[in-house]
Amino acid sequence: KLKISNWIQSTTKLKTKKDLKAVYSGPGLGDIPMAEEDQYIIRNNDHSAVAEAFRILRTNLGFMLPEKATAKRILFTSTIPGEGKTFASINLAQILSLSKKKVVLIGADLRSPKLLKYMDLTSSHATQPGLSHLLANPDLSLQEAIIQNAKGNTFDIIHSGDIPPNPAELLMSDRFAQILQDLEKHYDYILLDA
Repeated sequence: KLKISNWIQSTTKLKTKKDLKAVYSGPGLGDIPMAEEDQYIIRNNDHSAVAEAFRILRTNLGFMLPEKATAKRILFTSTIPGEGKTFASINLAQILSLSKKKVVLIGADLRSPKLLKYMDLTSSHATQPGLSHLLANPDLSLQEAIIQNAKGNTFDIIHSGDIPPNPAELLMSDRFAQILQDLEKHYDYILLDA
């Protein structure tokens, strides 16, 4: 007999490509290894296994995403915290921008924001307006919320802002759709760390 905890773990965790193929028959875009250091961010001329995996992901996305005149939107989400959404969104933003694409990364996790902390920007940009401020205040300019090339990164950021009492309602608003449409005029990629 299997212990219940072993049964639950074996049915809810995907640890290998074989586990994934058992439940998903679609194409795989890439396989990202775990980084050896906390808060790892790819740098120019980085030839680590993580950087190479994100380059493969970038190439495969080029084949999978439809060709269109507007920016490509990519949403990072998962079922539980700690699965690597912020790590993946930051490093994909970096690898896309290193290929001369204009990229904006939006901290769309309004309940548990991690973007500024991960990038060590809390002390320098915590008071700057973020997404929740933009959504709650239609008079606030989008340009006031964009952090450009912070700490030498080659992509722009809009952090989550203050934690609002009604995050779902703010994200469902017409204002959010308008913000995304406005960003499409200036960026090739809009990444959402949700």
